[in-house]
Formats: sequence, C-alpha cells, structure tokens
Amino acid sequence: MAERTDEILAEGIQKRIQYQLDHTWLNLIDVTKKDQFLNNFSDEDKIAGLILLDMLLFHNQVQEKQLTKTLIRQLRSQIYKNLDPCQDENSETIFLTINEEMKHMAFIPVIDKNPADSANAWSGIMREMTGTSDCFFDIEKLPLLLTIHKKYIVFYDDMIGTGTQFDDFLRKERFELNDKKKLSIKKLMDESTETLFYYLCLAGHTDGIAKIEKTYPKIRVLVSEKFDNDDSILSKNNENWEYYTDDQRDRIIQILERVMSDRKINIKFTKNLPVIFERNRPSNTVFPLYWYNEDHWLPIKAREGM
Repeated sequence: MAERTDEILAEGIQKRIQYQLDHTWLNLIDVTKKDQFLNNFSDEDKIAGLILLDMLLFHNQVQEKQLTKTLIRQLRSQIYKNLDPCQDENSETIFLTINEEMKHMAFIPVIDKNPADSANAWSGIMREMTGTSDCFFDIEKLPLLLTIHKKYIVFYDDMIGTGTQFDDFLRKERFELNDKKKLSIKKLMDESTETLFYYLCLAGHTDGIAKIEKTYPKIRVLVSEKFDNDDSILSKNNENWEYYTDDQRDRIIQILERVMSDRKINIKFTKNLPVIFERNRPSNTVFPLYWYNEDHWLPIKAREGM
C-alpha cells in the first residue's frame, strides 16, 4: 500500500520538479544531477529524496539581485532616517542626500579563511547593485577606516543561521596596533563613537538575527528574507507538509533523520533550511543532505572548502 501511495505522490512531485528544471534551476540542477541526487537514496527511501527536491528554495542570479536590491533599499532608508530629515524635503533632494551619504560607506565581506566563502561570491552582485567598487574593503582595512572616521561600516554575508559564525568573526583577535596587543573587531567597535555599523544578509533565521542584535546593539541587522523554526524541513509545521497527510509527513521525516544518522551527519549547528543561492556556497544553516559530499554522497551543491 505504501509503495502505491509513493507512486501517486512521486507522479505529482515529478511534474513540479520538471517545471523547476525548465524555469528556475537552469544553472544549478539538470536532469543528470537530479538523478544523481535521487540515487543517494535506496528505492524504498527515494520518495524522501523527491520531496527534498520539491521543497528546495533555489535563488538564481536574477533572484539574488532582486534580494540584494531590497537590501540596498533598506540600507538607504535606514541612512535617511538617521539623518533626522526635514519634513519638507522633496524626493529629488532625498535621493541626492542619500547618495552623498553612501560615499561615506565601507562594505566589508564576512570572510576569514576560505576565498570561496559565500560573502566573497556575493561581492560582485553587491558592487553592481551599489554602483561602485571604491567602497569595498577587506577586513584588514577596518582599523584604518575607523581611524579616518568612516561614517558607515557595512558587513555583509549571504545567510544568518545561529549567529555563531558572525559572532566568531567579530570576536577573533586579529589586529596588531602600535602596542602590539591584538584586538578584535568587537573591541574596535566598542571603542568607536562616530561610526554606524550594519550587517546585511540575503536571508536569515530569526534566532540568529535576535542573537546578533542582543549581543551587538551597535549593529543594525538588515535581511531580505527571514526564516524561523517552522521553516526547518524537519519541522512538522513547515508549510510544505500541508500537501501531505500526517502519516506521510512523519514517515518522510523519519527517513531523513535515519539517513543522516546512518551517515553520522552532525546537525548541531544547522537550522535545516531548504535554501540555496546560485552564486554562494551553501551555509551550514541549510539542510545537510543538500550539500553533504562525503562517503559517496552526491549533493545538490557541495560546500567547497570543507
């Protein structure tokens, strides 16, 4: 009976997947990669692989640009609010005022070790959307930027998960100044009184956003797309499960949990989100079976540099 039910389910899912192959996944998944991913699963578990593909929220370059454009709009709006604007300013004056403020901005990717890090991959789109390359700097330039009283420092990355990665990035002691004592970004921010700090992300989990905002009240977090615990693939409240019966949902979740357990995949720091960006490597916030690439598992998109 379960086999027959799976056949009926698979038929509808295959149609939706074919639409994604034809219209959305053009630069990420083709028929070969789809079949390779499904072949990770045994015949009796293959329905779980199909459902993972059906749930996948893939942002291609066009969609990434739109999310980035939304972020820049948010940033420009925040800048203008901070200026205590006059009520009688017209739209042209407002536009010119914000453009002038943007010249006092420094964008810094959240990158430490790996040149394939997601923020680095996203930098091209950021430069295009801001219309300049002159305001982008490596993290090593931060002490100088604060010394010359740069008005705005904007960190950026593709996703916020638990907030731990950004927290580690800020706390790492990396700068040797005149007294040879190493200082962290956090220490430099705490000592800065004239600079406003922002953190831009294409997507973020509400837990991680809240953690960063609570730990670093000086930083204003701006996110294009927000997720919460109900968006986890393993959450029974995920809206994608509305298309299935409770029994089907519970069986698929059990299969996914067993597959990860058999392969000893650590999900301690993941939020199990079904989100992948075309230009960026998957965050560990993403459900592991999409990016896991060990023990002969063929992922949708591997996390390079792991």
